[in-house]
Amino acid sequence: FVPADCTFAPSFRQSKIRVGAMQPQPQQPTRPARDEVTRKARGIVLTMNGFAALMLVLIPAWNASVLALSGVYGQLLRTYAPSLFLVVLFVIVGFYLSMVATFARSAQSHLRTTQTLVMLVGAILTTLGVAFMLFGHEIVRLAGVARHGLEQNCQQHPASRPLFLEATLLYDLRFRPECASKLSVEDCDGFQDSTNARLLKQIEAGFRCSTFCTKLDPPHASYPHSLFSRASYDSSCQMALVRNLEYYVEDAGAQAYYQGCLLVVSSMAIAFLSLFGLCGPERVAAKQMSATQQQVQGF
Repeated sequence: FVPADCTFAPSFRQSKIRVGAMQPQPQQPTRPARDEVTRKARGIVLTMNGFAALMLVLIPAWNASVLALSGVYGQLLRTYAPSLFLVVLFVIVGFYLSMVATFARSAQSHLRTTQTLVMLVGAILTTLGVAFMLFGHEIVRLAGVARHGLEQNCQQHPASRPLFLEATLLYDLRFRPECASKLSVEDCDGFQDSTNARLLKQIEAGFRCSTFCTKLDPPHASYPHSLFSRASYDSSCQMALVRNLEYYVEDAGAQAYYQGCLLVVSSMAIAFLSLFGLCGPERVAAKQMSATQQQVQGF
């Protein structure tokens, strides 16, 4: 005889709880270990973003540094645009990396979403694109003005006239009998070093040219045409600079301009794709996960 209120077996729910308590639980990672993994992941993300930003600005920054450090281009273009462009690039890339680091380290959990990161990347791409376009347009304009002045009015153009006057003085000294036999006009008596003289030497050595803004015939055939060597190059330094401004400086500016256009278009495309993602249907996996969580809480 068994009383009606007596039972030998536990309920189904109690049996599940006891069986679950008897099974070994998986060992959870400690907090220091989780912090170490999180720190490494943040470092990888920051490194990848820094490498991507470096590859994005490498070529325009290199061209701008060449223009900024060259005394010849500084004399002909007469602008601080390359130096200002480098400063702007440094500020934008530094701000982007600091924002990514802050986003990965200090942002609240509900703000660490793909949409927030996409918005940050789009803003940086737009800013870089506008900077590239402004720099490229200014360099193309200034190079065109300098090229036209050298080609059409070399002796009177404000950028080339100081070099023309210095070259005239140096050729008067070079064509003297006691100076023509020497290796360089720098070795002649009466030579005075100056900024324009150093620029002429840099042009002559870099472009392998002779004369500037004029065609000079030496008094004797044995006299060299070059100021700082006895090479007597056939090409004119004036036309060498014209070709360099057209095929290097203007091309560098046009490249930066079109790269900026592509960055702005890419930013717009990212923004529209992000907007379409927000307007799309909810994912089935998210729905299933939400239903599972509700079942567990009810259980």
